[in-house]
Amino acid sequence: MTKSPPVIELSWRDENYGSVCAVAAFRNYAGTLDWSDRTHQRFRGCLKRAGFAFHDGRCSYIATSGTREDRQRALCDELARAGERRKQIAAARVLIDKGKALLDEARDMLETVKDDEQAARENLPPSLEDSERAQAMDAAVSELESAISALEDFDADEIGTNLDTASE
Repeated sequence: MTKSPPVIELSWRDENYGSVCAVAAFRNYAGTLDWSDRTHQRFRGCLKRAGFAFHDGRCSYIATSGTREDRQRALCDELARAGERRKQIAAARVLIDKGKALLDEARDMLETVKDDEQAARENLPPSLEDSERAQAMDAAVSELESAISALEDFDADEIGTNLDTASE
């Protein structure tokens, strides 16, 4: 499920008056009401890492240290990195989906091998039913069943849900 990235519109302002000493300030006028709590949390993390904090009295995000240009660049860089992380998650999701298809193919191959081994074991002559070869065949079938079970435990859907949540 591909989601469109959140739209962020920064309106840089001069908030350096009164009791506030701001080197850089902005208001985000973009519609953030449809953002999930996780997206808001990630956005606030970007702001914090770039040196901004929300000022309730001014209804603006304000940075009080550094230079205006440094803070603006830091915020833009931080937001760009957040977008890159979302792209990396999407790329990982594609690889996981491809891996799931390969694992399904491998599981089908192992099912065939297991079925063939079971059939060969069942067709052993009575004189070989208790032989080392028969025991090896039984062990091979058991190990193949364990391998198939492990492949079935891979849950690409759960991983996809986790990645969708992570990319919000």
